[in-house]
Amino acid sequence: MKVGVCRMKQQGKVTSIHNGYANIQVLRASACGDKCSGCSGGCSKEVIDVNVRNDIHSKIGDNVELEVDEKTIIGAALLVYIFPIVSLILGLILTAVVTGWIGIRVSEIALLSGGMSFMFFSFLVIRKIDKRINANNSITFHMTRIL
Repeated sequence: MKVGVCRMKQQGKVTSIHNGYANIQVLRASACGDKCSGCSGGCSKEVIDVNVRNDIHSKIGDNVELEVDEKTIIGAALLVYIFPIVSLILGLILTAVVTGWIGIRVSEIALLSGGMSFMFFSFLVIRKIDKRINANNSITFHMTRIL
């Protein structure tokens, strides 16, 4: 591993192998770090199927370790957490500017409506990007070892 490169590690179980690729079931990590007894939030354990090149020659039933590159994690976090906030602020500013040009006195409700409209639009954009990423398998996992 290169110095300064951070990778997210996940564990999964190989469920099938086809044409050099392994289908792996990965238990999605919860936001609270899987300490469900500590927060009593009742998190559901969602399973994700991931198709990964089988470079380490794993077999069906093997538990394997997967890695995802830091850039992928940071890009997804920026998209999901920062983009909606930036859209909200941009909507507030554009609503104020446009209503100023038109000569309408803007109220707080109008500003909030403009900001929330932009934020809602950002969620639609995120959903479309998510569907495209899922369809293209754009997030690349790498199997690192058999556990």
